[in-house]
Amino acid sequence: MNEDGTFECVVCGEKLFSSKTKYDSGSGWPAFYDVLDTSKVKLKQDLSHVGGNFLLLAMNPGLVRTAVSCAGCQAHLGHLFDDGPKPTGKRFCINSAALNFSPGGAQLKHNRELGRTENEVIEPNCPKTTNCCFNQNSSTAASVKSPN
Repeated sequence: MNEDGTFECVVCGEKLFSSKTKYDSGSGWPAFYDVLDTSKVKLKQDLSHVGGNFLLLAMNPGLVRTAVSCAGCQAHLGHLFDDGPKPTGKRFCINSAALNFSPGGAQLKHNRELGRTENEVIEPNCPKTTNCCFNQNSSTAASVKSPN
């Protein structure tokens, strides 16, 4: 997705990530190199994937992960790794099911011109214009509304 906008917590709607910090990490998961506001996410050490195998952890300290949760509602979003691009070196590896996309920029202006609310999106074959409105392959496909 190359569209301007923000990615929000699917549970509480908190704005968490900008499309400007989204990049292709090659992992298959949405990745961001920064958050909109550090107070909006909670970071916590996560050892759940090693179970009680502390010998494995002692032999492979790189197995320690950092869980990322929404600070507002505590919903689990994904994990943070230190192998991202500049300028932060961080990779927020986030589950796409944990996010909704809210279009901004030209998309938001277009929605306002058509009398739609900020978060309202419609089918990609909108009859109002030839290149309207939203790519249904995004994380908000479940909230797509029909025109009029």
